[in-house]
Amino acid sequence: MQFHDYHTHYQVMRHRDRNNPMVGKGPESFYQDYMRHLQSIYAHGGAEMAGFDPFTPLLMQLQGDWHAAGRPYYNLWPSIIPALSKLRLDADSSFFRLPLDQLLLRFPMDNNPLVWQDSLGQQWGVRAVLAQNIQMHTRRGPTNVKFYDAHPDITGNKRGMAFWIDIGEAVEDDPAKPHDPAGQIHSLLYKHVICEQDRTIEWSFDGMQNHWSSDMGVTYPDSIVRDIARLVCTLCLMAEDTSLVEPIVLKSDEDKYEATGDASLVAKAKRRGNYGFNVGRDIEVAPHVRSASPAALYWTGVGRRVPRIRFRRGTVVHRKRLAQVPTGFLDKDKGNE
Repeated sequence: MQFHDYHTHYQVMRHRDRNNPMVGKGPESFYQDYMRHLQSIYAHGGAEMAGFDPFTPLLMQLQGDWHAAGRPYYNLWPSIIPALSKLRLDADSSFFRLPLDQLLLRFPMDNNPLVWQDSLGQQWGVRAVLAQNIQMHTRRGPTNVKFYDAHPDITGNKRGMAFWIDIGEAVEDDPAKPHDPAGQIHSLLYKHVICEQDRTIEWSFDGMQNHWSSDMGVTYPDSIVRDIARLVCTLCLMAEDTSLVEPIVLKSDEDKYEATGDASLVAKAKRRGNYGFNVGRDIEVAPHVRSASPAALYWTGVGRRVPRIRFRRGTVVHRKRLAQVPTGFLDKDKGNE
């Protein structure tokens, strides 16, 4: 099974020209220099970047933080995507928090259910989602991390989760190699949900607003955006389930890890630049029950107040897999992809 990659601005610029002085010192220095460069362009025109483009600074900060965290990612296997994206989450939104503060969700190249056609008949599909835990505020609240148009029913500083959706909509090609995927910068759609106590996550879904810029470029169906929001949230409730979320080890260590569960093999893969997890690799959905979701929201803990996502008996199978997952690197910093 192969999954789509996501290329940050640093990776794109490094791919285009490894001798570019902006990329020579690594991601942290690159994003500092890149933002200074962009801000100087706006200042030369007598404008502030945040007033015209509130999104680019946020995305650059997230990309830099994701690099610093080791570029962690989840591979979402095809069978688990509809099982999670169709769940209704009538649970207190304060329980929802990403297992890692920055996390990339990678979608399968084949059998991806999150696809659609635009008005011209061109097919689009969700390739990747870069998500993060955030502190946000309304325009009437304190100035912490600025996110546009928070939910109209709240004021002040709030915790939430932001996510950026990549469908492969290219807005800039490499001048030297047009149409080279690794040299393209993509347009991403930004959304967030609010995690407020005594409010359900469904309430937060209903409050996701559209910025005027969402009308530019490809139009995303509301159903796709809602499905992605559910995926992000359901992953918060199943991260500790080792039967569903499995760390990825190097290909040469797969048999040994399956036999022993040796955590040092996971640490080895992470040192080699592969900080990833398979999600739902062992989910098996029988054809005659596809209409019913094998996943369900359960209430656990003291007083049955803590929500968790579990799969019905017989859905998760443990067997030697025929499909092998590539376990290289998300970029070429240390070797082969």
